[in-house]
Amino acid sequence: MINMIEQKILFDTSSLLKLVINERGSEKVSFLMEQNLRKNRENLASTITVFEIVSVMAKRNIQGAVSAVSFFEKACTFLPPDIKIAQNAALMKEKYPEANLSLADAIILQTGIECNAKIITADREWKKINEADVELI
Repeated sequence: MINMIEQKILFDTSSLLKLVINERGSEKVSFLMEQNLRKNRENLASTITVFEIVSVMAKRNIQGAVSAVSFFEKACTFLPPDIKIAQNAALMKEKYPEANLSLADAIILQTGIECNAKIITADREWKKINEADVELI
């Protein structure tokens, strides 16, 4: 098995939000991000995560949302969905109705799958997706 530090890592919105609001699991997210940066490895995230961060944080503090996105823009490489990701995300959403995936969840998961990355998330339902390498925080 590949060590998580050696493998590509894609951070889901839930993991990045834990870091921003210092919730349980934020230490692990911070550790993984810092390790990747020290080893000159990219921290990956979907551009859909930017939408979700702003949507969640703007309700509390619009300036905090802008600051969070600015911080993550420096720490992560954001990957936009392409046609292949969109198509495969839709098929995955249909294949796993029990996972109750939103459009954003399906695209973020599929982005991780396409990148052969371990996906760091707090969403337990994602473990139902056989094609994804999911690590719960």
